[in-house]
Amino acid sequence: MRKMDLSISEILQCYDDGLFSEPEMVSRIIYASVYFEPSEIVEQISEELILKIRERVKNPPKTANEIYFLEGKNYSAKVSPGEIRAIEELEKVVCFAGYWRMHVYFQYA
Repeated sequence: MRKMDLSISEILQCYDDGLFSEPEMVSRIIYASVYFEPSEIVEQISEELILKIRERVKNPPKTANEIYFLEGKNYSAKVSPGEIRAIEELEKVVCFAGYWRMHVYFQYA
């Protein structure tokens, strides 16, 4: 997994500007979450966005038409081990900060 080129605020701005689809924005935040300070993530990610991230991990794309950005490559179908590690890190950050408690359960294929 390579370090993301964009900060959390830059990812959100690119989404606002229409440069990223929502699935790509969510996936980029999932990966960026392991590289940035907890305060930066907590201050900038809303509860609504955390719910979208949680839903993305629980219900990954099922078809080739739902390809999304992960680790700099396009993947479909399954949640990768890297994404699981990253979302677990994001959950720790959110819970540690006391901002909002997120419970994510994984089914390993």
